[in-house]
Amino acid sequence: MIVADAAHEIFALQTDDSDQWMIYAPLAGKLSLVNKAAARETLLYAQNPQSSLESPIIRELIDSGYFEDEALPEIDVFEEFDYRPVEVTLFPTEQCNLRCTYCYARAAAEGVKLSWEIAKAAIEFVFDNAKDQKSGVSLLFHGGGEPTQGWPLIERALDFADHLSEQFNIPCTKALASNGVFSSAQAAVIAKRFDGITLSWDGPLQDQQRPLRNGKGSLSTLQRNCRILSDSGSIGIHLRTTCTQSILHTLPQLPKLALELVPNLKSLQIEAAWASGRCEETACPIASEFVRYFLEAFHIAKQLKLGLTYSGFQVNGIRTRFCGVSSPGFTVLSNGIISACYEVKDAHDPRSEWAHFGAFDPNTQKFVFDPQKINHLRTFDVRHYDYCKDCFCKWHCAGDCIAKTVPTGIPSEHKGSPRCEINRSLTKAFLLESLQSQQTERTSQI
Repeated sequence: MIVADAAHEIFALQTDDSDQWMIYAPLAGKLSLVNKAAARETLLYAQNPQSSLESPIIRELIDSGYFEDEALPEIDVFEEFDYRPVEVTLFPTEQCNLRCTYCYARAAAEGVKLSWEIAKAAIEFVFDNAKDQKSGVSLLFHGGGEPTQGWPLIERALDFADHLSEQFNIPCTKALASNGVFSSAQAAVIAKRFDGITLSWDGPLQDQQRPLRNGKGSLSTLQRNCRILSDSGSIGIHLRTTCTQSILHTLPQLPKLALELVPNLKSLQIEAAWASGRCEETACPIASEFVRYFLEAFHIAKQLKLGLTYSGFQVNGIRTRFCGVSSPGFTVLSNGIISACYEVKDAHDPRSEWAHFGAFDPNTQKFVFDPQKINHLRTFDVRHYDYCKDCFCKWHCAGDCIAKTVPTGIPSEHKGSPRCEINRSLTKAFLLESLQSQQTERTSQI
């Protein structure tokens, strides 16, 4: 890593070729392939800007805009409480009909179900905010279990949201995250009433990693429901795969299999399993192997014109915050607790100390929030993480998932995680590929 001065950042990254280096200025949006000597000269300039000012290489970097940084948003200082979300995620139930080997929530057959009283108040709250802000509303269903196990509440919530949408002329988008194991009748309703759905699917190892409660496979039901959803042509379908060490070798097969499952698939997301919940008993993938197989899968997906993503890197554009935790997101758990993070649903989870920032009050029929916690959540910004200060990847991973890297909720205690190796390796690979693509394009135009 090379930092030119306090106002600019420029990095020298060695490629697999010992004499080829990338000069990368993320905030200026500049990237070049140079030899070792040029990389060394850039280092000297970074250490002492006056020493190499007359160098042709340094002059070219300056003239090309390598030190003209894109303006970043100011780090907000929140002195007053202001929390008016227009998006709500409801957890209809903690119950689940599967026994996934890596479930972070340890979902079971029994569990708390969200009451209509709480769901109704949450929907009213975001619509009231939308009226004031003259914006639309987003209604999502997720779960510390399978949302469709709370089907009556989902239908009632959809009806109520449609009613408010029509009454106040406020558009409402609806989305669902599901394991895909529900009845064909439910699939038909989902296709008609939802704008988008994200389905969990583990390819060839679906039945082994995502069995039903009775131990039987879940793939056949998922396949049937994917056909119903896909044939409707009216709902955006996304697939999400959790990669354990066991499934690693199948990643290159996934793009083709995913399109066979859902021909009009919007995207495929692959995430490395993380040790929490039942996943503590499941082998998480080795970082270097995940990178190798993911890249192979990515290039196959590209040929098939399928978008393949992973949350830990975003090459196009700059971001300072990883996810909605910093907003924070208005996620209503099945017990009425408000959590900033989908993964933190249990009160005994140490992360709940910072992630749970409110709750439904049955006496007032309203939600009560903790302003101090909300303002603290807003500080989860990569610019507050000393560990990330000298990392070329920080504007692309944004410090990564808070629940994994800062479980204490104290930004200064960010020490990275095994995902850092994945994030850096993938980002570096895509930067190099971008350069090579540009060179190929220039050559073809000659």
